[in-house]
Amino acid sequence: MTNPLPVPAGRLRGRTVRFLDQSVPGVSLFPFFDRGGEVRQVMIVLSDSQELYLLGWGPHRFRVPVWDAVIVRQELVTLRRIGPTPLQAIDGLLHYDPWWTLDDDRYANHPARRWLKASNCANELPQNLSKVWYRRDLARLRWVTIREDNNIAIKSWPKDMLPERPKAKTSLPAESTGQRITWRHDPIWMR
Repeated sequence: MTNPLPVPAGRLRGRTVRFLDQSVPGVSLFPFFDRGGEVRQVMIVLSDSQELYLLGWGPHRFRVPVWDAVIVRQELVTLRRIGPTPLQAIDGLLHYDPWWTLDDDRYANHPARRWLKASNCANELPQNLSKVWYRRDLARLRWVTIREDNNIAIKSWPKDMLPERPKAKTSLPAESTGQRITWRHDPIWMR
């Protein structure tokens, strides 16, 4: 049975994570969710690496206990690295990172930084929102904590809290050279 207590987004930062092949301290998890709050993918950020990883959500894949290490039922060496091309797997999805982790200097030259930062919905949420809460298996964003006058209210995630997001463009302009780089999805099985 899944623990009924939700986990706030802040408790997904700087945690020890037990992967199937090793334990890693200082890991941050950022669920990517649709407007309804359903989590589809999770970005994994290691504290001592410039690499960013993506892992699809699946039943029993993630478990966030109250006190112990987070459990990720996947080997670290098999995680998919996030590269320069916007991934179709997170196209149109959002993540919540009010700490703006990708503004850290170690990601300054990461090729995916710009389009990952564009998926951060922290600035689009109401000013009085103080926390978002996920299910402990990270299946969905369940609740939000909102300050109203001198009170705090916990409310279910409303689907209409965020505006519709446009799908990512298939080409991104280069930042420094002014050139336009076009990306093409060309799977080997389609050739």
